[in-house]
Amino acid sequence: MILQSIYEYVKQTGRIEESALLTHFHLRKEGLDTLLAPLLKRSKIHKTVHQRGENLTPIIYYSCPARQQIASITIV
Repeated sequence: MILQSIYEYVKQTGRIEESALLTHFHLRKEGLDTLLAPLLKRSKIHKTVHQRGENLTPIIYYSCPARQQIASITIV
């Protein structure tokens, strides 16, 4: 139910920041990580971590692949 809603929302937006997902679904980071684990494991969505330097926190993005791929986490 909520997992399907999150998947559809990410698929609809294309690429979305983690903070936007947290706000939209009224979740905490720990809850979102737990909910997204099965989607990441099955390669339904991809996680990209954008490192912005030593003093800034990284920005995390989620996106849906165009077709089925091997699960991966990208660190930029």
